[in-house]
Amino acid sequence: ECHCNKGWWGVDCSEGGNRSAAVKENGASPRIYVYDLPHEWTSGVIRHLRADNAYCIPRRYSSAGIASSGNAYQGQVFLHEKFLRSHHRTFDGSLADYYFIPLWSLCTKRTYDHSRGLLANLDYVKTRWPYWNATGGQRHMIVMPDDMGACDLSPKALAALGGAMVLQHNGDTTIQGPLKKLLPGGHGWGTRRGCHIRGRDIVLPPAVGSRYGSKWDLIQAPFEKARRQGAVRNWTFFFVGTVKLPGSAGYSGGVRDMVFQYYANESTFNMVDIRKNRLNPLNMGLNYLTSKFCLAPSGQGWGIRAVIAIFYGCIPVVIQDHISMPYDEYLPWDQFSIRLHSTQIPQMREILNAVSDAKLLELQRALSCVWSRFQWTSLFGMFRPIGEDGNVPGPDAFDTLMELLRERLQHQHQPNASMQLTSACGDTQIGQGEAERTRKPLCLFPCAPGIGDPSES
Repeated sequence: ECHCNKGWWGVDCSEGGNRSAAVKENGASPRIYVYDLPHEWTSGVIRHLRADNAYCIPRRYSSAGIASSGNAYQGQVFLHEKFLRSHHRTFDGSLADYYFIPLWSLCTKRTYDHSRGLLANLDYVKTRWPYWNATGGQRHMIVMPDDMGACDLSPKALAALGGAMVLQHNGDTTIQGPLKKLLPGGHGWGTRRGCHIRGRDIVLPPAVGSRYGSKWDLIQAPFEKARRQGAVRNWTFFFVGTVKLPGSAGYSGGVRDMVFQYYANESTFNMVDIRKNRLNPLNMGLNYLTSKFCLAPSGQGWGIRAVIAIFYGCIPVVIQDHISMPYDEYLPWDQFSIRLHSTQIPQMREILNAVSDAKLLELQRALSCVWSRFQWTSLFGMFRPIGEDGNVPGPDAFDTLMELLRERLQHQHQPNASMQLTSACGDTQIGQGEAERTRKPLCLFPCAPGIGDPSES
């Protein structure tokens, strides 16, 4: 069992010692205070689980020492870890802009533990620190990365959550969303006007595991990999995954099934139902790299395919009615994706064929600027340098989360102001009626090679 050295305490042994008051008060904006909950509620949980429990192991290492994320549901663990060692952390709660409440309920993979764990954690926080009561729970954060997100909380837990924000992958905003037919009785869904409340909660991109790489691996940026190995985007459209889930009539809101009904025999559409035809994992990344557009539906809850498509330079075709996408209040999704309503599926072929070469290149260039913002590279390792000049990818998913939280602070007295970047690439003007502010370009390299740059064709 792990113990801190004498005079130190906390889940990461960072509290106490001879730390000066000045150090304790440091923290880059936005400043995050991490509540130190009992060890047995957080990292101590691991002692009672199997060693291969994917929900509690943020990363795995290959024989070469290369780290990769092992599971897309690990947000509770890896965000706790990241906040603890981030330069945004402050040890003085009175100086904090936001407060992070660790919750490791998904480690047990039992739904009822979310509500039970959250209620216990909130009670502990409320009785030992003044910050919850001082803010009414606002600017407090919890992570709910499972399929249903906040909808997996009981009405009692949701009521206790108050004005706190949920960091989750599920962006379903209304009872008309695809989860309507999926949620069993007893869930709190609907009591919050949907699983996700825009402007309060934040939709995070999931961590993409290395199984989506293989031959076209995640070690090197796929854009560069495409250029080096000569991938050409011959397919108009690609999708691989489960089309129908037995016993779940509302799976993906019916989108996957409808797309297959209309386009299964379309010659320029590459579609694989893995329940009927298994796709060799070695070819999965190659299929993304050789397609112009890739379907990004939801699944049993949230969907991972938009992030995978973005990573491989394939323009995501998002068909998720009433669902917010990762960071869409900050990133201009319309500049690097195609968004359709499910009622437009019968016209999807014509819509995609009408995208001109110039428009496709415009979408690809924007995608080359934002792709790193959907990857947790500061947690699982940076990609190899892109190009001979040694440029590295731009801000990652954690950097983008911090930027979004900072923008919320700056706009807290302007509730109707837009926080969305006006351009996916380059300097931009933020907000409505504000003076232009200088910002580092989101694209730290001219255009990622291999995604339609004429100089590379």
